[in-house]
Amino acid sequence: MHPEKREIDMPDRPRQRRVIVFNASEDTVDLLTTFFGVLGLEAAGETWPARDPLSIEIVQEFVRRHQPDVIVFDVSFPYDHNWTRYCEFRQADGVRDIPIVLTTTNKRALHDLVGATEALEIIGKPYDLDELATAVKRVLSDVAS
Repeated sequence: MHPEKREIDMPDRPRQRRVIVFNASEDTVDLLTTFFGVLGLEAAGETWPARDPLSIEIVQEFVRRHQPDVIVFDVSFPYDHNWTRYCEFRQADGVRDIPIVLTTTNKRALHDLVGATEALEIIGKPYDLDELATAVKRVLSDVAS
């Protein structure tokens, strides 16, 4: 874990909706956690470097600690390797029941590789932040109903 990463502050107050971000780019993690904070969500993030993926245990601990309502997860190149890591992550205890919005640099290549997926949304890059916000809000609405 990176101690400098944005963590969710959980004081004794009504619980806000929570989102966590996993992305290979530290700058993107910072951008998205700040963006979701501006939208009124509690947000935390962690890098998921393609060449040195987080172990499933670290991911489970991060998810357990932050108890998100939705996860924004980036599937970066090489897509086949990182899709496999995503599938392992998706099946981890404490993760499998949390809705996920996927992001990727090449939506078509990822779709060609995996076909239909249980992910609620797949957002391509460069990010259209309005599209990403809409996807996360839609997931949060679905979870609440």
